[in-house]
Amino acid sequence: MADECPVCTLKMIMPTAVNGCGHKFCFLCIKGVALENAGESLCPMCRGPVDINQFRKVIDPSLQLTMRDPEDSTTDHPPVKKVKKEPVDPGDLQQQQQTSKASNVKVKAEPVDPDDVQQQTQTQSQTEKGNEMNASQQQKESATFWVYKARGNGWWRYDPRTEKDINDACRLGKQKCEVNTCGMTFVIDFQEMVQYRKDTPDVQREISRADGEQDLTRMQIRGIAGVSPH
Repeated sequence: MADECPVCTLKMIMPTAVNGCGHKFCFLCIKGVALENAGESLCPMCRGPVDINQFRKVIDPSLQLTMRDPEDSTTDHPPVKKVKKEPVDPGDLQQQQQTSKASNVKVKAEPVDPDDVQQQTQTQSQTEKGNEMNASQQQKESATFWVYKARGNGWWRYDPRTEKDINDACRLGKQKCEVNTCGMTFVIDFQEMVQYRKDTPDVQREISRADGEQDLTRMQIRGIAGVSPH
């Protein structure tokens, strides 16, 4: 698939093309390759050179700070419930047909006022739109975002896939969890509300959470995982 990352084999998050060859990967996937082999980084597709400087001060004007994981299809498209069809008894079908014929009495239809039909249609349409807007608003407000302190001012939001792992661990009531980013293992400490690399626990960054998009917009968010919209 064109939108699948060759490294993680999932739909790409913040697709990033290698400057030299143009092959695309998730931003964090190809950045991890560059950091792991600093100075001798090679494209996983063609073995061409990857410049680590490409991942410093990255700006993507199309970046949406509230973006979701593209693999999470349940976010915008709830699963359709399949209704199991029961086998039809021929005897029941014959009885239904007989009953239908017996009750097929013609009733004189009253004339329908076109204005009444138009008003009912408009009311139904407005109700459906209102329900869709309420569901969309509830979905936005129920989303939980996680951020970590930037060097200097502001916060960076975790990428949506890492964020999902953090959310899952938090809902389970875990005191800590581990996440893998750029080929490195980070520990998320929910009690102290800090993160640190597993191999350097003394170097810590503050973390925080935002409950809903409105809460997130009130924070000084610089971007997502090192990528800024401006």
